[in-house]
Amino acid sequence: MTNAPALIARPGIPRVNLIPRSEIEKRERAALTRGWMWGVLATIVVAFLVIAAAFVLNWLADQRLAESQARTNALLTELASLSDVSAALATESALTDFRADALGNDLAWAPVIAQLAGALPEEVAISGFAFVTGGTPQTADVTTEVGLDGTLTLTSPNAIDIAATIRSIRSLESVADADGRLVTSSQRTVGQFTYELSVTFDQSIYSGEYAEAEEGDE
Repeated sequence: MTNAPALIARPGIPRVNLIPRSEIEKRERAALTRGWMWGVLATIVVAFLVIAAAFVLNWLADQRLAESQARTNALLTELASLSDVSAALATESALTDFRADALGNDLAWAPVIAQLAGALPEEVAISGFAFVTGGTPQTADVTTEVGLDGTLTLTSPNAIDIAATIRSIRSLESVADADGRLVTSSQRTVGQFTYELSVTFDQSIYSGEYAEAEEGDE
C-alpha cells in the first residue's frame, strides 16, 4: 500500500499596512479636493459655454434687428418718395368727387327744348321758359326724382287746343308732369295767343357723364 504524499501547508505571507491613518485620511481629503476642483472647473466651463451661447444669440438677434431696421428705413424712404404721387392721387380723387357732386345734374338744354318743340302743334312756338334743375341722383331709378321743373311759355297766331297740347307734352318719355297755368286767360296781343304751362321732367334727361366717370374711378 502506497502512502499518499502528505500536504504541507505553507503559512501565508503576513502583510502589514504601515501607512499611518493620518496619511490615509490626507490622501482621501486630497482625492475629495480634486473631485471638487474638477466639479467646479466643469461648472465654470458650462457657465462659460452658456454665456458664450447667449452672447452669440444676442449678436445674431442684433444683426437681425439691424437688418429689419435697414429694410424699414428703406421702405420709409421709398414711401417718402411716393408721397407726392399719393397726394396727387388724393387730390385727383377729391376733385373727381367734387365734380360728380357739382355736376351730377348736368344736362343738355337743346335736346330738352327740342323734345318740347316736337310735342307742340306746328303753329305754336316756345317764346320763353324758366326751369330749375333738380338735385343729383339719389337712387338708381332716375324716373322717380325731379330733374327739371318750371314754366314754359308758348305763343301761337291762333287759338290752340291747350288740353291736347298738354296731353302731347305729358306723353314725352322724360316728362313726369305737365299742366296749364293760364289756360283760360289767353290773350290776343299783336295777333298772338300766349299760354303758360308748368312742366316737370324726371332725371332721365341728365347726361350722366360725370356720374359714370365717378363710377369708373371706383
